[in-house]
Amino acid sequence: MEKHSEKALKTIELLGATPEACKKADIKWVLETRMVPGWVKCPKCSGERSVWTKDGVETEPPASCRSTYNPEVVYGHLAKEQSFEPKPCDKCFNNYDSRHYSRHYSWQRSRGYVEGLVPAEVWVGYPQWPTGTKHGTRFSGSFHSCELCAKAVKKSNLVPVVAVDGSGTTHGFWVGQDCAKKFLPGVSIWADVPGKRKDLRTYEG
Repeated sequence: MEKHSEKALKTIELLGATPEACKKADIKWVLETRMVPGWVKCPKCSGERSVWTKDGVETEPPASCRSTYNPEVVYGHLAKEQSFEPKPCDKCFNNYDSRHYSRHYSWQRSRGYVEGLVPAEVWVGYPQWPTGTKHGTRFSGSFHSCELCAKAVKKSNLVPVVAVDGSGTTHGFWVGQDCAKKFLPGVSIWADVPGKRKDLRTYEG
């Protein structure tokens, strides 16, 4: 077993428990539909990548330039006949972010889309906290850090842990990956779910 950090040991001591009393809480995984970050059509140009101008001012073409069956579609040749000119949409133009997509070409790179929320099936993990579990340590308050040592961690790398103190009270807290390896030797700290999308962000039992 690796050496525990002084901060983590102090936190466990303040709870009245010991490192040996810590164990991983059971997790119930449920497939749910949730809104997750993704790409949506640009609300300004409706994914057309350009907007229409007349005399240098952005102006929506009239109904006479639009499709009878789908008014959102503007027929370019009809719009130009009435002196409308297209220009690149400034909301989604050059929306490509090289920091995230430098390794491959993506369809978002063609513009017409912006970052937004889209529905997707996500495996949601509900820790099965024992009845009467008390939550909170001296480092509680942020789900982006370990509640034992206060080290910042990624959300997907947090592990729900329970510990029973000397009086028999059960305490529940979220432990970062590094601390979990020390307090839970031999225990898998990764979520074992069928899909890649997972969300483990609830204290509900």
